[in-house]
Amino acid sequence: MRKRLVGLAAVTLLVCLISITASAQNPNYGVEVDCEDTQIELEADPTNIVEGYLDCTITNPSVHLEKIYYDFRTNSAAMSSPNSGYITLNGGESEILEITITPSAGMWADTYTFEALAYVVEVWGAPPPTYVGDSDSGTFTVLPYYDFETVGCSASFSDETYSLVDLRCLIENYGNTYDKFAMTVPQASIDAMTSYGFKPSPAISQSFELLYEYGFTSIEGAFIFEGDTSQWRDNDTLFSLNEVILVNLHSQGAESEGTPLVKPTSLPIQFSIEKEIVEDQYDTDGFLFAPGMTEVLLVFMLAFAFVRRGNDEDGRCGTRP
Repeated sequence: MRKRLVGLAAVTLLVCLISITASAQNPNYGVEVDCEDTQIELEADPTNIVEGYLDCTITNPSVHLEKIYYDFRTNSAAMSSPNSGYITLNGGESEILEITITPSAGMWADTYTFEALAYVVEVWGAPPPTYVGDSDSGTFTVLPYYDFETVGCSASFSDETYSLVDLRCLIENYGNTYDKFAMTVPQASIDAMTSYGFKPSPAISQSFELLYEYGFTSIEGAFIFEGDTSQWRDNDTLFSLNEVILVNLHSQGAESEGTPLVKPTSLPIQFSIEKEIVEDQYDTDGFLFAPGMTEVLLVFMLAFAFVRRGNDEDGRCGTRP
């Protein structure tokens, strides 16, 4: 009799222990998703792609054997790996998925979101009556990078007095964020312009910039023409100047990030001088510049740039808001 009581007590204790263990788990099937809260920063510079990583934990909180489908997605052109698949978990088990997020080359600098989803698709090898799921979400950031190319540069007189000379360059932004551009004239170019009869003005250190994908950067009234054509070519009734100087173009965005980006660029100096006009204006052998010609050339540059941009667009990846 005593042995029976002891045996009954042992069975009762075992049942209680099993009940306590089972009570910590959900008797109904289900799934839980939890992605770590971490700062994810990606770089989309085509010459330096930097990926990001995070861990997402998928848990089976029930007492059942479950087959779970997971799906990881973003609201951008960034790719994730793995992005979807199946895992099988016993009751109370978890699995950690290391997710790699890779930006597309040239992807626009911004903050994007991701979402991890999971659904129970089988319970003990059979489809459940209804699909039960869970999800978690977060953000990642694509950092800006800066790059540009020069479409063309030119010089022109800024008014009908033919005294002030403007320098302009048409620039295409190849970075993944908005940028501003500035122009500076190195001393060697100032010296060359001086030898051609142009004196630098105080405005030479004041660059005017435009932004967006295409824009002009210019120095208005950079030089003052004083009528000296001694270094110009004499073509009987005309003097002509056909030279090239170097100017430096700067990305102000890159400079603000502490990584200056400066590109030396050729700027043609092309003027025609008619001796008859210069006698009246400068009391010496004359000059005449065809006003409006440079502006026409810049319009053609801009049109060519947009045509080229359209042809290249398919080869450049990026997402822009």
